[in-house]
Amino acid sequence: MHRARMFEMPEMPKRCARCGTPYGLSRQPFRFGARSVDLFVCPPCWKRHETSRIVLRTATTVGAVAAVGGTSLSVASLGVAPALVGCGLGAALAGVAFAYRRANAPRRAKGDGIVVDVPGVGPVRVG
Repeated sequence: MHRARMFEMPEMPKRCARCGTPYGLSRQPFRFGARSVDLFVCPPCWKRHETSRIVLRTATTVGAVAAVGGTSLSVASLGVAPALVGCGLGAALAGVAFAYRRANAPRRAKGDGIVVDVPGVGPVRVG
C-alpha cells in the first residue's frame, strides 16, 4: 500500500532569503536553533553560507589548538603570558569567524516562531 505523505511547508516568496534576487533559486536547509527550515536561496548566497560554515569550523579548531598550545607552553615555562596569548588568539579567531557566519545567514525578524526578513518582500513567517 502506498501512503500519501503531506509535508506542511510555509508559504515562502520566490525570492532569495539572503539577497532578494528572484533568479536561479534552490531550496536549501538552514538551521535556526534546534530547528531546520528550508528556504529559497540563490547559488552565490548558498556558496557564501557554505563557506562560512567551513570557515567557522576551521577557525574554531585552530583557536582551540592555539589555546591548548598556549596553555601547555605556559605550564612548561611557568609564565602566564603564553596562556593569555593563546586563549586570546583562539577567542579572536572564533569571534571573527562567528561574525562572518552571522553575516552570511538569513536575517531574522521579530515575531512569533521563526520569521525571516526577505529583502524586497519583508518579514515572512517560516516556522
